[in-house]
Amino acid sequence: MLDERKLLVDYSEEVRREFLKKIEEYDESLVLTLLARGYTLKNRIQRTVVFLVGEITFYRNRWYRDGELYIPVDEWLGLDKYDRFSKEVEVTMLDLSLRMSYQQVTEVLSTMYHLSISSYSVFSVLQRAGELLRNQRDFMILSFTKEEMLRPIDVLYLEGDDVLVKTSGGTNVHLHHYIVHCGSKEVGENRFCLVEKKEFVGLSISKVREEMLSYIQRTYKITESTLLITNSDGGVGYSYRSFCNIARELKIKQHEYFWDEFHVLREIRRATGLYPEQASLFFKAIYNHDRDKLKVALDTLESCLQTDKEIESFQSFSKRLRRDFIHTKSCELRGISKGGIGIIESNHRKLTYRMKNRGMYWSDTGAETIAKLIVLEKQGELRDLIFGDWRKEFEEFEELNNTVDWRFSHKRIPKTYEPTAKLHAKLKL
Repeated sequence: MLDERKLLVDYSEEVRREFLKKIEEYDESLVLTLLARGYTLKNRIQRTVVFLVGEITFYRNRWYRDGELYIPVDEWLGLDKYDRFSKEVEVTMLDLSLRMSYQQVTEVLSTMYHLSISSYSVFSVLQRAGELLRNQRDFMILSFTKEEMLRPIDVLYLEGDDVLVKTSGGTNVHLHHYIVHCGSKEVGENRFCLVEKKEFVGLSISKVREEMLSYIQRTYKITESTLLITNSDGGVGYSYRSFCNIARELKIKQHEYFWDEFHVLREIRRATGLYPEQASLFFKAIYNHDRDKLKVALDTLESCLQTDKEIESFQSFSKRLRRDFIHTKSCELRGISKGGIGIIESNHRKLTYRMKNRGMYWSDTGAETIAKLIVLEKQGELRDLIFGDWRKEFEEFEELNNTVDWRFSHKRIPKTYEPTAKLHAKLKL
């Protein structure tokens, strides 16, 4: 009987030999070109790197010109100094770590690719990914788009909420989550998807909001007719006033805010838990947006209360429902299409599936890194974090920033990328 595993090992050995052959051929093909450009061959140095085809030890030429080192093979393979794994292996480890524990990642890599990688190596790759995420965030915020390249937008949807995650310190941290999109479209029978959906997540609500605002400003052209539709549970940081501030910062004059229907109905069911027959009165008041019916429902429920605790809980519920009742008006009554509103809770699932109810605890940095990577993977942007051209452009940002001498500034300005972005913009123009 054919042993498929042995056959696979034999094929893997053949692939590694071909891989080494290609490296040697590429290195030799550049010798005459580099000599003509004034480079001097210094020596050949050994290097060991883990690729998807296996652990490869190879030799490559080291060239010098004007005191600067150049290693063409490393550049061709996409290897930075001290890299132990190829970028393709790193992407594979990151992808797997979003679905399983670090130990399980090592087992899958061993079974599928015959790679011997430790759990600590997976953890180290995630740490480096966290640094790349911070750099990418800075780069995106500094990026600019010419006005003629901005897309006019008629209706823009924005939702926000947070997720509680356990940390290794025994406390819970809030992962703040925003979603921006342009509505929904039908992709099948009773199946819809959001148009141009973009998600933002992080521990700092101010930084996540800054990232979200930067994306909108460099992507869409806001006009007088642009309508902003927002939806949330009205919690801390996601109140009506918070979204009004966002609309003001985006210079959007038309704004419709919804108190999330799921949370409204949940609040009603909690308040009428002991008297479920009263819930229908509230539902009718909400669906018809009738304040008189709401008053009747509240008075009827209040007449049923028996204990001080019930009365205290009712007063809190009544106060909020009266205050925010205006935000429960349905899409139909406002003349707005319902598609695409109330999607934040279902989009939490990809985060909670990996990060909650599995007996896991996270550091603050680790929780934020995993959450951001999950969002990138779902948006099809995980590979861009490792392979994207933004990395080279960000290095140019840093080099320009390092050339600024703050001693000649009339103010003591901290090291920041803002002057670099302005200088970069001038150079581009």
